[in-house]
Amino acid sequence: MVGTPTSAKAESSNIYEQEGKLNKLFSELQAGFKKLEGIPDPNKQTNVLKDLTSKMQEAKSLIKEFEQEARTDGMPAPELTARKKGMVQQLNEYIAKKKELGTDIAGRKELIGAAKRGDGPKDYNIGGVFVNMLLALLSAALNTTELIVEGRKKIKESDESLIRSEKLVAETIDIGTKTAEKLHDQTKQLERVVDDLDQIHFSLKKASRIIRDITRSIATDKYGLHLSWWSVIV
Repeated sequence: MVGTPTSAKAESSNIYEQEGKLNKLFSELQAGFKKLEGIPDPNKQTNVLKDLTSKMQEAKSLIKEFEQEARTDGMPAPELTARKKGMVQQLNEYIAKKKELGTDIAGRKELIGAAKRGDGPKDYNIGGVFVNMLLALLSAALNTTELIVEGRKKIKESDESLIRSEKLVAETIDIGTKTAEKLHDQTKQLERVVDDLDQIHFSLKKASRIIRDITRSIATDKYGLHLSWWSVIV
């Protein structure tokens, strides 16, 4: 027992070593639970909760040690009961917090695991992103940092998928437009080629007629010349 008067709440002017250790443990437990609420990862929360559970077991042992030593020192029963009651009540508050958070962490682990496995409600595929995890979140009314982060991640993936789809559609439209323009140009070229062929065909027919006419004219001239020659001879 340490004979140093430090607590105004104690009915005795002496504070035991176990009480000093308990006060320190309770401060650590309070800080630990506050830290626990700011951790988004349920796995990390589980590790911190294990450490806090160990501290609570240590506090329970210290309360028993305090009771035994106080009885040995002859502390009056009313004072012993009052001081022990205060310690136990404070410890029970942390035990209740531990049970509550343990249940919450286990539930969120199950939800996240189910979401990753694709269990639970029917999947609604939007842009390649499944939202069953969000439906599970709403049904369980668990507005936790971990699920919010996971939800934002899925939304970001969905946005990126939509952007890629829009880009692909735009590229497809651009390729289609350019292809149509090329086909249009090629069609115009083919039309010009056909026109040129028609013109060539027409020119050939015309040339053919001219050649026939020339040939006939030459033949006629030769025949007339031949008759004239015979006429002269006769």
